[in-house]
Amino acid sequence: MAIPILVFDYNTHQQLADNIWHAQMAGHPQVLTYNGPDVVTRRQTRRDAMHYDDGQDSGEIPRILSRDEYPFACTVEGGKASWVGHIPGRENSSQGGLIAAFLRQNNVTATQNSTFLVRVINHPRGRVRPDPKDPTAGPELARRAALAAKIAETIEAVARQVSQVSGEHALQSQLINKPSVIGFTGYWVNHLFNADVPPLYIWNEAEGEIAHARRLLREGNLAAAAGSAKRAEGSMVKATIAYRRWKDGIEAAGKAAQIAIGVVAATLILAAVAAFVAAPAAAGAGAEATTAAGSVDKLALLVSRANALAVRVAVAEGAEAAPTLRLYEAAQEEVVEFIEEVVETAAR
Repeated sequence: MAIPILVFDYNTHQQLADNIWHAQMAGHPQVLTYNGPDVVTRRQTRRDAMHYDDGQDSGEIPRILSRDEYPFACTVEGGKASWVGHIPGRENSSQGGLIAAFLRQNNVTATQNSTFLVRVINHPRGRVRPDPKDPTAGPELARRAALAAKIAETIEAVARQVSQVSGEHALQSQLINKPSVIGFTGYWVNHLFNADVPPLYIWNEAEGEIAHARRLLREGNLAAAAGSAKRAEGSMVKATIAYRRWKDGIEAAGKAAQIAIGVVAATLILAAVAAFVAAPAAAGAGAEATTAAGSVDKLALLVSRANALAVRVAVAEGAEAAPTLRLYEAAQEEVVEFIEEVVETAAR
């Protein structure tokens, strides 16, 4: 038997739906268990929800507007440590009627058919991440897990490339600044025929973005994590170009840019994002599937254009270098924004 779903529509109960959305995003369960109509139990559950005790301080949650707790007081999951928000009294009052009608229509009782799913729809920030306890969430959880794995693979591919090339950069810098007998030849070749060694901080942007992407991924924010992983790749490519232009010259820098892109592109998000976007559309109408296919094609085009500009940056000479770099940075940011947009939309 399918689990009944209690729906709160942001378009009709904005503050109420928003409070539930934030509670669920904070980790409170989406699958709840009705604990029956006993008034005494319900009052105690609500009283517990409206008080806090963190071990150092305790008291009652103040009344700002009407206090709205989630999980509901009529559920086993309600009570202590509930999420409490403040919403207009009229919306909080309507919640009781919505829940009562839902329980009655779906024959939900404390002894049979007691579990139900709470879902917020039409929220401007998209759907809440699926609850592992939601029996309907299997395909979506698998889809999110596949994308998360590919994002993680991308982040680590960028991290390995940064570690490898920045390590070589640090060694070369040490040889230049403190030439030894072993490094004497390399020192004079670079000193005579190339500009000064690039500062090691050119890798800071990529390293910072890698850390940021890892944190977003741990938090389950796939759209932002995917975008951040792509941004980390762009920062890595820029630093690689700067180092290779100094060390090996312009022609070799162009090849190095292609290699740097290829190292990550082999595992990059593109295919995973395409699958993530296309999966829900495949079960929908033809127009929806067409839109998904168009998004995938556009993403591939944007990535291709950004990669081509990276190579142009590597081989640009003189006054052409700075404006070409700005074009590349703008193209990369367009890719990032589009990745975040299509993943966020597909997750709704």
